Amino acid sequence: MNMFPLRPAVLPEAVRPVLDDLCGFRHVFRHSYDYSLNLQKLQQLWDLWRQDGPAVVTALRAFADSLPTAV
Repeated sequence: MNMFPLRPAVLPEAVRPVLDDLCGFRHVFRHSYDYSLNLQKLQQLWDLWRQDGPAVVTALRAFADSLPTAV
């Protein structure tokens, strides 16, 4: 018997793709000193976040609400 049950996933599978795209952009931007932004790709990422970002926030809140409270 496991005394420590597994916690629920922080993010459900459905919201991970939007974060993958955003993290990929952040990595390229942060680690490039001589890099020109692709404004079309930037606009696509912004549109993706505006569309799917609220689902990410909702998932994070649901995860936080599932954590046990400290006594």
